[in-house]
Amino acid sequence: MRRCGWSGCLKIFLWILMPLCLAGCANRELEDRSFPSAMVVREAGIEASMEEQQNQSRLYLDYGHVKAVIINKALVPDIQNLKEILAYLEKRPVFARNILVFAAEDDVLEAAEARVDEIGPLLEDLYKNQPKGKERQDVALADMLNFWHNHEAAIEVPVLILKEGDIILDDSVTVENGVVPTLGMPVAAKAAE
Repeated sequence: MRRCGWSGCLKIFLWILMPLCLAGCANRELEDRSFPSAMVVREAGIEASMEEQQNQSRLYLDYGHVKAVIINKALVPDIQNLKEILAYLEKRPVFARNILVFAAEDDVLEAAEARVDEIGPLLEDLYKNQPKGKERQDVALADMLNFWHNHEAAIEVPVLILKEGDIILDDSVTVENGVVPTLGMPVAAKAAE
């Protein structure tokens, strides 16, 4: 009879353990999950809004595949609302720092919600498919977080519009952080007259 030895026993143990590790510890099966490729933020109070979206879905919303966040254009210039949204995204590791950030009006938000499972990669392609000389710089979650945490003076958030049923890049909206760019110091608010 041949002895196994440590290395042989270790190999057998790993072969037994491997299927258990690959199975994972997920509480939900894949067929019980929805994998949106974009996240639409329509209103302030993102925490309650996301809970409401989950409550309205028959499947668990798994945001691990999100490629883009589309925020209501009215919320973007309001720095307090924007900071709340950024804080929500930052404290959840499921949202990668390279996801794209856009602003849009209600018509685009509705169109994106109707195609939430497929719109993320399409939005990524918008940057890749620009004509030579008209390429646009994308804005990712990391850029937005740097803007916020580093007290940068301003950032341009790309705006999406609907044109002939397609969602396309249009203009941008400027978000000002209320700091003096050279000093990184907050600007005092004007007193009401």
